[in-house]
Amino acid sequence: MPLPTLSELEEKYFIPAYGGPRYSGNVEVIPHIDGEAYFNAIADAIDRCTGPDDKIYIASWVFSPTFNLRSLEDPSKPASGGATLGTLLVDKAHLQVDVRIILGAPYFSAGREGVTPAEYEWWIKARLDNIGVEWVTQNNIREARKLRSATRGGVKPLEGRVLLDWGGSTGDSRHEKTTIVYIDSTKELRAFVGGIDYTEGRISSPLHDSVAGVTAGDSWHDIGVELYGSAAEGVVENFITRWVEADTLPATLYKLDDTTELYNHLTITSLPTKPGNPVHPAPLSRPDGEASVCVLRSYEATKAALLLTGKFENWRTLPAAKITEILDVLKQAINSASRYIYVEDQTLNPAPLEVSAGYNKHDDLSPAISAACARGVKVIFVCWDGMTGSVGPSVSSQIVEKILDPLTAVQRQNFALYWLAGNRLHSKLFIVDDEFASIGAANFWDRSMQGTESELNAAYVCTAGSNSQVASLRVKLWSEHLRLTPAVAVSVEAELRNLDKSLGIFRTAWATSSLSFSSPGSVLREIVS
Repeated sequence: MPLPTLSELEEKYFIPAYGGPRYSGNVEVIPHIDGEAYFNAIADAIDRCTGPDDKIYIASWVFSPTFNLRSLEDPSKPASGGATLGTLLVDKAHLQVDVRIILGAPYFSAGREGVTPAEYEWWIKARLDNIGVEWVTQNNIREARKLRSATRGGVKPLEGRVLLDWGGSTGDSRHEKTTIVYIDSTKELRAFVGGIDYTEGRISSPLHDSVAGVTAGDSWHDIGVELYGSAAEGVVENFITRWVEADTLPATLYKLDDTTELYNHLTITSLPTKPGNPVHPAPLSRPDGEASVCVLRSYEATKAALLLTGKFENWRTLPAAKITEILDVLKQAINSASRYIYVEDQTLNPAPLEVSAGYNKHDDLSPAISAACARGVKVIFVCWDGMTGSVGPSVSSQIVEKILDPLTAVQRQNFALYWLAGNRLHSKLFIVDDEFASIGAANFWDRSMQGTESELNAAYVCTAGSNSQVASLRVKLWSEHLRLTPAVAVSVEAELRNLDKSLGIFRTAWATSSLSFSSPGSVLREIVS
């Protein structure tokens, strides 16, 4: 049977769920597994920015300018040698590189309109006492102020170039994490999309064995994707949307928890611009197939809730309705699956308290996952055991009720739940049938799907079947989780590409023949009770 063409895969996974821009023919998709590879790639791109026509645009949820992007790599490279991210960005801005940074600060989404400082202080104190993400906003406010005030040669290069985005309706809105780099000398445009935050703890090596100062169980497994070519333009367009919307929020006040001083919101009038005529990679005939990319968004119906006044701030550039492109495409992918679905997500197996509170529900996607199991698709969930509570990993009541209960005993054997021993899993990854993958900031829970946490994902399809770029990503991930050395991983790659063998990693009954190698160092642990 011939393998599907790229247009057939686009039709299968992207339509009718999402008919927006698809980028193919002049795009490279480069997944980076774990923070070391991801931040090194970003550092490589930033190093090449040297003048006023270059651009560095960053949107982040957690942002710590005090770490070195290359802290696990060769210190002789330019972005290393002790240079922190903040220092690097200030220096680039001093060279007149167009540096723009948007930091999430939704914890302070009450707004200022009609509110006295005393009322505002009371409101913020109440929220500090009741929401557990205040440290993110507190951190981002401090770091934004430092970056804005940093000087070079008597000027402040980033003054007016760091925005605090307090929009949203909850304390963890504005969750996306993207970096855009344009190098004018070569006309290259690169965009990095993922769930990896700019902070020290996210830098981990592939085998998680060389992270200095990290205690056992705190090494973060994560993933991001680099887009080179036309698909990066879609990420730029979203960044400009974020900038315009944050810049046009009403003035508000920011209060840190260790001081009574109230800080005014900084309004910035200079807008970022699209790169002029970037050069895209030429279409190539590749043994690992052609790829097509969709840049997917998730936004609420309104920009911000002015909670003390009962008013809402409407979008300037987006429709007055939810944008659920990520949800639509993931549903389409689940419904299109015929062989397997593989999901990595920290939120997949929530503790009972979080489910009952409505904080960690997966109602949007769980029914489709259950239906996939019912028709014989093998579904693999890999989660972070820390979400299951202090009593240790067990199958959550939500998975039981939403996925397993509708199935027969035989159909339930098509579902497997795992966690990673010794790692904090933070990735947000979705793979189907070696044809489709989605990487980004969106967790599997409803808050990401409905835009309560605004998100950005890159979804892509790829031809070439078991030799595809998607299959290569899966093989690399599974090799890491099995803790295979690079030499062993290369020697057994063909077996891992063969689903008739490699699905047996998760359930022996799923394989028609056994793997020829053992993996005693595997960190995969099944959750069965």
